[in-house]
Amino acid sequence: MATVKKLLESYERTGSYRQTAREMGVSHNTVRKYVLRAQAAREGMIEEIVPRDREIRQPGRVVTPEVRDRIHRILEKNRKKPKKQRCNAKLIWHYLLASGYSLSYSTVKREVARWREEQGYREVFIAQETDEGQRAEFDFGKVQLTLDNVPQSTPQASFVLNYSLYRFARLTPRETLMDIIQAHIAFFHDIGGVPETIFYDNPRTIILDPKTGTWNPGFLAFALHYGFTPHTCAVRAPHEKGTIEQSVKYIRQSAFAKQSEFPSLDAANQYLKDILSEINGSSVYQRPLTPRDGLIKEQETFKPLPTLEFSNYSMVTARISKYSTVTFETNKYSVPERYPGRTVTMKVFTDRIEMISDNEVVATHQRIYGRNQYSLDICHYIETFEYKPGSLANARVFKQLHASIQQVYHDHYRDNPREFLPLLCLLKEHSARDLVAAIEVLTDRGMLPTRDLVHCILTHHPLPGGEPGAFRGLDVTVEQPDLKVFDRLMEA
Repeated sequence: MATVKKLLESYERTGSYRQTAREMGVSHNTVRKYVLRAQAAREGMIEEIVPRDREIRQPGRVVTPEVRDRIHRILEKNRKKPKKQRCNAKLIWHYLLASGYSLSYSTVKREVARWREEQGYREVFIAQETDEGQRAEFDFGKVQLTLDNVPQSTPQASFVLNYSLYRFARLTPRETLMDIIQAHIAFFHDIGGVPETIFYDNPRTIILDPKTGTWNPGFLAFALHYGFTPHTCAVRAPHEKGTIEQSVKYIRQSAFAKQSEFPSLDAANQYLKDILSEINGSSVYQRPLTPRDGLIKEQETFKPLPTLEFSNYSMVTARISKYSTVTFETNKYSVPERYPGRTVTMKVFTDRIEMISDNEVVATHQRIYGRNQYSLDICHYIETFEYKPGSLANARVFKQLHASIQQVYHDHYRDNPREFLPLLCLLKEHSARDLVAAIEVLTDRGMLPTRDLVHCILTHHPLPGGEPGAFRGLDVTVEQPDLKVFDRLMEA
């Protein structure tokens, strides 16, 4: 209950009847009545017949004992329910209206607030203090980026060491088990060891059933290989790993609030690595060491990295089409035309796909994460072009080559495509970047880029660093002519 003294103190602080009424939970007229009485008493117009500590009691016109009891019973039942399934004030108000009571939502909200202040459960948290190398935390977040001019939501796998507050993050194409394991491997190599335990927030990828605590067998095999113990926090209790919850947000804002457009995922990861280096090298509030210095101290207690790398891949068998391609996740990858079988075994990693035959890798492609895209190697079709040379100009695999290579074909070999094939065969031994650089050297000097000339440049003048245009500064030595010889020829 409000007292006249508290009411007057509130009015002196706010100077408003309405604001005081809201704070004290009484009507506007009640505030005005006692403020005017107090002013009259100070001016000596009336005696102070109302004690300052008198309680202001207003009859409950709407919240009767019956209504109050019903609200309290609902709130008592809330104690035993999960936090996300408890009745709030608005839901209680709807229940009361449906039961025939007539009262406002604000009235119910005030009564619920009073009950929570007097009877509500106050959750207590236990402060934690971990030792060096004892605990790390993991979580996934989402980052809105533009990669190669395509806006997309990119997963961000984040780690933090609780003792040193050393942070690590990596952008991944997806949130599959393979991506999670690959992020762990990158984290372990970054910190130079393995912490004792890692805490998780019940992700369905690695926790098949949070109620029973059933782990994904593949992830348990990975944890056993590296020697760490995985733990999960309680269901709907993310505060048990609150350090990583804050770190995901902090890393995302520190890095991608400045820049969010990148040519590729690898470029974004390199940028993120540079930002994390700055974060881990900066001082932290109320900590004597920077995260990087704290990591050095923790490394003494880490478990060593295993000698053998974990086999983070999956094996898939696919059928070869008449175009000598196989399909994986709607994307098509070329297979060598001389592959003997009708099916091929694909070894799928997070960044690449290897085609296996008799324990031998016959082809390797960078993995594609889009849909209905192609990864074709023209070297897989050279022999087919030998007896189908007319199909070269409009072939999909040819149009994926560098524009300089296509231009040489259209300028010099369009009428005789079979003579162009030896030039393409150089791609079996040299990279496309080196081949383009050699072609540019010859075309800049007005020379026809034949197979022999290009091969001569590639074998006798290797590209320093493999950068295009490295031969542009190539000097050709020409001896000075002897003019006396010219004079003798003229006299004759």
